[in-house]
Amino acid sequence: MRAEELANSIVRTVVTAMRDGNHNAFFAAFAPSAVLTDDGHPQSFVEWADSEIFQAHGRLDVEQENHNGLELVGPFHSDQ
Repeated sequence: MRAEELANSIVRTVVTAMRDGNHNAFFAAFAPSAVLTDDGHPQSFVEWADSEIFQAHGRLDVEQENHNGLELVGPFHSDQ
């Protein structure tokens, strides 16, 4: 499924920004107070995204979407 086909406009922006390596568009889609937990442990959202997505060239190949586009299913790939 192409990012441009995703139903939810904010999710579409995030997936497209990941694919294009667009930091500004990616972070603008989230509230400044966004919180990330990794296996229940709080992480810096900005540091995690920079490391796991942008520096590692992370990309999500969406195979399907559910719940009005708020749930995506598909493999995540990176250079790590």
